[in-house]
Amino acid sequence: MVHEDTRDALPFIASAEKAPSPVSLIDYFTLNEPSLRRALYRYGAILFRGFDIVDETAFGAAGNRMAGPLLDYRGGVARRHQLGRGVYNSTEMPADRTLAAHNEKSYSVLHPDLVLFCSVTVAATGGATPLADGRRVWQRLSKRLKDRLRSTKITYIQNLHGGAGAGKSWMAAYETEDKSEVEAFLNSSGARFRWKPDGALHVEETVIPFKVHPVTGAEALFCPLDTWYRGTSEFGGGREGADRAAEEFPQYCRFEDGDEIEPWMVDEIRTAILAELRAFQWRRGDVLLVDNRIALHGRSSFTGERLVLVAMGNDARAA
Repeated sequence: MVHEDTRDALPFIASAEKAPSPVSLIDYFTLNEPSLRRALYRYGAILFRGFDIVDETAFGAAGNRMAGPLLDYRGGVARRHQLGRGVYNSTEMPADRTLAAHNEKSYSVLHPDLVLFCSVTVAATGGATPLADGRRVWQRLSKRLKDRLRSTKITYIQNLHGGAGAGKSWMAAYETEDKSEVEAFLNSSGARFRWKPDGALHVEETVIPFKVHPVTGAEALFCPLDTWYRGTSEFGGGREGADRAAEEFPQYCRFEDGDEIEPWMVDEIRTAILAELRAFQWRRGDVLLVDNRIALHGRSSFTGERLVLVAMGNDARAA
């Protein structure tokens, strides 16, 4: 079993800015795929710069080559819209807010292995997509917390309204108004669910809170516990919200055995992630390939207009 040295900078940069003529990202990736995948597994993310990918069509084609076939976002909690097949805007969170670093859909067993971003419009100020190496975050956690996370899975619970309420509706979350489609999707993932009398949908998924990388064997945190904890989540209303009934929360989490998440656990994970955050400045046409099993990503607040596209896929070569 190999455990790579994770002290290197994040992300690794592959640049075509000094090339004498335009370079196709698809051709470049195809020609250099073995070495690029090794770099991805070592660093956790690769920033492709100077390849001039500036619209959803070109981005979708590049994404399909690197991580295809691209996945849809059914069951995701972020507010975003599909702009092309498998291509979405990254987030519709207000510009003055910061999105905490996380692994994409780490609250679901149906999470992507790879996530791609493309910078189309660069914000006037701010708007970075900070990254954190989940292996280094895991190493920072106390033995007490790692032992707990190794021994007990986390159950993530969503209460998706039927048209009016806090958070997302089940129609927006699953990109359909057909309940039978939703039920088939949830059954395929092994999720537990029930329809509520008011038309809302209650969903529970239980997930291992860390990853063992299939290629390198390295362990990494894979757990949005710090943002789903019901006392500090977007919907928790502060820690005084921890006493509210579970059915009142659009999303929250607890241990699989029924124990509640404790505040010290949240604080420790948040502190470890913040200590590992690394940021770079977007340039128009940048494409970022993230190994979702290794690296966490977030979003800084910004001013002006900003458009970053996102696409997701699986890493069939690592299966």
